[in-house]
Amino acid sequence: MNKKERSYVSERLQILVGTRVTDINREWGDIWIDFTEEHGKCYILLMQTLFRLCDKEKILITDTDKYKNPEPEDNGRFEWNVRGANLFDRWLAFHKNGLLEDLVVQKVEVTELGDLVILFDRDIRLTVYPEVTNDTECWRFFEKGGEEKYDLVVLGNGISSKSR
Repeated sequence: MNKKERSYVSERLQILVGTRVTDINREWGDIWIDFTEEHGKCYILLMQTLFRLCDKEKILITDTDKYKNPEPEDNGRFEWNVRGANLFDRWLAFHKNGLLEDLVVQKVEVTELGDLVILFDRDIRLTVYPEVTNDTECWRFFEKGGEEKYDLVVLGNGISSKSR
């Protein structure tokens, strides 16, 4: 991602500052987070790439945890895509109404390598990493039910021309 694209992405995402996390969920390999502002407008970050959620002291959950079996003995029956069966789903179920409830976005940054960093209150940090070098979609940001002008698609090698 070049400097102009980073600036564009960062500017577009400043709308998240002050919003609250109102939902986090998964469908197959995609993870999405709903951010809602005080007047009810909802924005969605849909991640199809590596991410890491941390507090000040440790990694809380990562993208690859959706492929991990929380049960050491599964007799070869583990199916990561079954809702509730993987480590990510179980972690989310346990923390959704506690740690993750009403997190407020404090700051949004885009690094020189195109990583998206969202800093929340309670010293929680989400980092989203583009994991490819081609035009594969890594993540997108849009207003739920909104106009196309809020649709931002980040690829491994920059942003989609539709996002400009």
